[in-house]
Amino acid sequence: GLGKLSTRCPDLFSSDVYLLSLLLSMLEQEDRELIADLKEGLFLMTEAYKAVLGTEEEQMLEELLLKYINKSDSSACCVALRFSNILHPTSPSPLPVLCVDT
Repeated sequence: GLGKLSTRCPDLFSSDVYLLSLLLSMLEQEDRELIADLKEGLFLMTEAYKAVLGTEEEQMLEELLLKYINKSDSSACCVALRFSNILHPTSPSPLPVLCVDT
């Protein structure tokens, strides 16, 4: 639901990383069935968060993703890595480089 909404109304999502933070934290607490739905929604949301690239919010987004990349929980870490790589597929941003190192 949220993933599809983010494709139709990306401004609702790109203006704040709180929702992304909330969904990533839920990956650490929920059961496997809900985790699959969360992952699907998060990957759909990447397009909305591409709007923050090159803005002040980009640093907050990168810090949030790095927080979860550095966590030992495999679900949140894997999602944060994939989210980062979708946002920065070939850019010289430091985030994908850090993803490779982790």
